[in-house]
Amino acid sequence: GMMREVQGFADDNGAYRLQNVEAMQSTIIARAPGYAWSLLLVQPQPDSTLSGMDFRLEPEAVVTGVVLAPSGTPVSGARIFAGGVPDEWRRDQAALATSSGDGSFELRGLSTETQVISAFHPDYAPGSTPVSLLAGGALDLEVYLNAGASLEGTVRLGGVPVANANIWVNSAVSPNSGSSGQTDANGAYLVENLPPGNAN
Repeated sequence: GMMREVQGFADDNGAYRLQNVEAMQSTIIARAPGYAWSLLLVQPQPDSTLSGMDFRLEPEAVVTGVVLAPSGTPVSGARIFAGGVPDEWRRDQAALATSSGDGSFELRGLSTETQVISAFHPDYAPGSTPVSLLAGGALDLEVYLNAGASLEGTVRLGGVPVANANIWVNSAVSPNSGSSGQTDANGAYLVENLPPGNAN
């Protein structure tokens, strides 16, 4: 189903109230300048009030860096993520930043739970760099994109090529960052810029 967003603001005492929240599993996100984002998973019941949903915010970790091609040249327009690169249909929404013309980026509001910073650009395979963040700390890093591999083949059904078949390639290295393609009129497909390694 569609995601629905309900917003609210904390008062001077830090208290908040969200109204008209759907009775389904939901995520509450608390954000404040200078602090790490914090999440709570809740399951509201119909016609009831959930209380005691408190957040304890920690000072944010800030990561600055640059996205580089395998050759070492800066890459602009790469999407940056805290964690691994998500599936194609979630990439735009999940990206925290996009690298600028000189390949640089800045991520704010990160928590110490972040263990990897990753980058995606359609011309390359994704790249990532492990991190160890401190509350209130700052880190500068380089994220190298990979040269990537290609996968090509033909889809047949009963020996007959299948046109317009959807192809989904899932990487064993980063299982949530698959790529897709479609067969042409002759049943042939080509999926490019895959991470090196096993795929299925």
